[in-house]
Amino acid sequence: MNTLFLDLEFGPIYGSCRGNYFPTEIGAVIYDVERHQLLFESKKLSYDVFLVIRKNIINDIGKTVGFSERVANLKRGEYQKVFDPSYRLEKSDQVIARKLRSQCLDELREYIHNLFKIHQVDQIVFFGGREDIKILKMAKVNISNIQVIDIQLVIEKEIGYLFSLEKISLIIGFYAKNKCFGSKNFNYKLPLKYKNEMKPHSAFGDACRIFIVCKEFCAVKSELVQQCNMYCEINKIPKANVNRLTSLNVLQSQPSSQLKVTLLLETLSSGKVSASIFEFPQCRVEAASREEAITKIQTTFLERLKHIETLSWEVPIQASEPAWMQ
Repeated sequence: MNTLFLDLEFGPIYGSCRGNYFPTEIGAVIYDVERHQLLFESKKLSYDVFLVIRKNIINDIGKTVGFSERVANLKRGEYQKVFDPSYRLEKSDQVIARKLRSQCLDELREYIHNLFKIHQVDQIVFFGGREDIKILKMAKVNISNIQVIDIQLVIEKEIGYLFSLEKISLIIGFYAKNKCFGSKNFNYKLPLKYKNEMKPHSAFGDACRIFIVCKEFCAVKSELVQQCNMYCEINKIPKANVNRLTSLNVLQSQPSSQLKVTLLLETLSSGKVSASIFEFPQCRVEAASREEAITKIQTTFLERLKHIETLSWEVPIQASEPAWMQ
């Protein structure tokens, strides 16, 4: 039996209440347990209805600092209509929009059920999947015999902080380029036909990110926990209380050679060299030469590590572990 890493994109019908969601895209990565193979699926749901497309604005440490809203009609290929918050859809148009949404949900249900059948899915993994699950229920997708896991909540229980997909992707060094995607630790080939679908905030791109986050959590959990804890410490992000009995200094818990970070070097217009750490953008120095910049950033970061504490919490889970965690 196989695991489905699933993401849905959706938006409210323009001029109606915000909870009136209309699905627009399905992205899926299927992990074949027997063959240890990845399979990819995606589908656009294009109907002649205007939807509000909301995108978060992310800063250099993965924090949401705002959002943008635009109006789009996928069927007509119109994507840049100005959003007017005072606009209200006429009742007759609301009836039409609801009928189209019903058709769309039927299409979504048929597509998802086919994925379950063809790929013998017995587990679904989301990241922050509350709204996704609501849409599946609206579409009457039968998940009664399927184990549902939200990896965002699994990581929250381990770290004590609810990471966004943007932040956790930054921490693990997620990338997508040259027909490949992955992180600092893992690399996977991407079929050519999906190359143009690997876009920020797309359902397919986010499904790939969810898979890589799970892979990091399963294969290099201690490293991921360290990096998440240091991210919170360096960026002064408060966390929930966790079991302090397992508290260890990062330099005592594991040798520093096991902690991987990425140094970014940039030659400035002044001739100086800037050095920073990709995982912790606020840790940055400038120097007169490349060698001096590397030495300076290493010294600065090691000094900060002396004041950073990592916390680990073993979460009691009654159910058996899913295949991708074993």
